[in-house]
Amino acid sequence: MDIADRLQEFLDYLGLNTHQFAKELGYERSEKIYGILHKKFKPSYDTLMDILLRFPELSAEWLFRGEGEMFVRKEQVSQQTFEVGLLKEKVKSLESLQTEKDKQLTDKERMIAILEKQVNLLEKMLSIPK
Repeated sequence: MDIADRLQEFLDYLGLNTHQFAKELGYERSEKIYGILHKKFKPSYDTLMDILLRFPELSAEWLFRGEGEMFVRKEQVSQQTFEVGLLKEKVKSLESLQTEKDKQLTDKERMIAILEKQVNLLEKMLSIPK
């Protein structure tokens, strides 16, 4: 049994078809899920993460390698949910920092442009014969 078969087993357990499952993951279209289930291509890392984040009770070990049970224990789900929350907070913090750095860079670029104009003006003033 490969990852596509296990994913199909999970969908069967949930009672969802390809389109419904894609909607659960926030996808507008179901082609990606259809292609995985029909073994046209393997799921990407992003797709697997979308699945595991939406369904934290699904065992990654089972989905990826077929080992263990389909579902993780409740304690594991709580720990994973906690860790995902921490990661989301860290991403938010980094995005905020990135925005601030982008603003600082824009401000510095404006200052450089102003200074370059001043230098050009001073050079013109100094080169005018008296």
